Amino acid sequence: MVAQYQQWFKIALNLKNNWRQFVHLVPPPVCMVCSATGEGGLDLCRRCRAELPWLSHACAQCASPIHSAGFRLCGSCLQKPPAFTRTIAAFEYAAPIRSLLQNLKFHNRLSHARVLGLLLGEIVAGSGHDADVIVPVPLHKDRLKERGYNQALEIAHWAGKVAERPMDQTLCRRELAGVAQMTLTADERRRNLKKAFVASSEVSGKRVAIVDDVMTTGATANEMARELLRKGAQDVQVWVVARALLKS
Repeated sequence: MVAQYQQWFKIALNLKNNWRQFVHLVPPPVCMVCSATGEGGLDLCRRCRAELPWLSHACAQCASPIHSAGFRLCGSCLQKPPAFTRTIAAFEYAAPIRSLLQNLKFHNRLSHARVLGLLLGEIVAGSGHDADVIVPVPLHKDRLKERGYNQALEIAHWAGKVAERPMDQTLCRRELAGVAQMTLTADERRRNLKKAFVASSEVSGKRVAIVDDVMTTGATANEMARELLRKGAQDVQVWVVARALLKS
């Protein structure tokens, strides 16, 4: 028996030494913006991270940029509040965030989801707001089959790790496919999303955070929040990587 333990110990020691050699062979992270060496375990260098279009002063409810620092809510939310109570957005939808998200969404650059999700998670963790569960905006099954992945889910996975909150993609599903939102006006987006989502009754009593890549009009988040509240959610907030404004 002693000889057997000694043999196991030698095997474990060899594995440990080989792992150390392997780690030295792993290349350092490369900045996804300028290709310099990344820092902090991210594919992002210090300079590019500092120069990202971080969202500073914005509406607490919809994250629309507010130019007057004395206001907490934008005029739109004061006149017609959305179903969600707050929005946490890390960035303005501007360069280079715009191209990073487009490459993630349309060109299979899933590595971007990790970096952007971790950065979003940092903003959420420092915001003072909390949720019991995070729910990524779901794709219709046909769209998911076509794309092969859900970018909102990929972002939510990493954001949840930093915010230390569980993700549950089963709490809401997209029942109607509709037309791609980017081709529609604000009014058309709202009509396109009517009854698009179906939530589970398991959200009852929970504080839910909806996670998505970009918020433009807020129509998707609002319709999804209404359905979650209808099924008994206590509160619904939104976490997004970037906030965009729909051009008129």
